[in-house]
Amino acid sequence: RRRASIKQIVMETSSSLQQQLSFSEISEDESPSSRAKRRWKWAIEQEVLLVKVEKENQSVIRETLRQKKLNYEDPSVDSVVIGRVWIELMDQQETSTEDLLAAVKMGIPPKMRER
Repeated sequence: RRRASIKQIVMETSSSLQQQLSFSEISEDESPSSRAKRRWKWAIEQEVLLVKVEKENQSVIRETLRQKKLNYEDPSVDSVVIGRVWIELMDQQETSTEDLLAAVKMGIPPKMRER
């Protein structure tokens, strides 16, 4: 999905660059007001493209941060022991708040973080 949106932005940018090249070809019969209008239109399109690219960059940054938060390493406690605690906790029909709080304080194993 991200590649498709980036590809679309690149395609829009390349078409805008072709329009920019056409600005250098000023025809003699074109009035100054129509040239100005065309340049304003091009500038607005460029600004819209810039906003789209910045928005896409922000979503990439958010996704990267989210992945970093999910993939942190906790060196203080053995993940095998924590995994057993969480498996036992999930297998119970009813879990007390104290047991749940103790398990959360120990940490959540990396394999169970995305569930």
